[in-house]
Amino acid sequence: MPNHRLVGSGGNGAYKFGYSDDGITWRQGRYNATNSPLGQNLQTGCTWYDVAYGYDGNATLPVSGRYVSVNFNGAASTYQFAYSDDGIGWIGVSYSLSALKQNWRSVTYGNGYFVALGQGRQAVSKDGKNWIAYNNFPSNAEPTDIEVANNRFVGLLS
Repeated sequence: MPNHRLVGSGGNGAYKFGYSDDGITWRQGRYNATNSPLGQNLQTGCTWYDVAYGYDGNATLPVSGRYVSVNFNGAASTYQFAYSDDGIGWIGVSYSLSALKQNWRSVTYGNGYFVALGQGRQAVSKDGKNWIAYNNFPSNAEPTDIEVANNRFVGLLS
């Protein structure tokens, strides 16, 4: 059964992830060194730009689905991606490979894949943890959003 929790991310201040079960009352997620599941600090140097929710009926993802967020400061930060199986406790994903150590702008889920866009790059993941980068659109194009429509990923570039 998919998770019916709303999740948001942000970049400024101390509140990087928030969640709500009713859309009215919002709570702070667990993501800093004190209370994150792995003791990671997903607050300092992180601007979590977008969140996507994926559900595949427990084929690759947990039975509850998975939330994934992308870090706009990923080129300079320890973490490029973060994921959560409940929308509350977040775990950072770190890469040193320059193709994945990017400033990511948008993420979506569809057709069994999470797809993230950054300047001149895209990254793809089946599980939100293990990512593969591709350099297949103009390097000067700045992505603003990505969505799934008619079984295709559609990116909006500025």
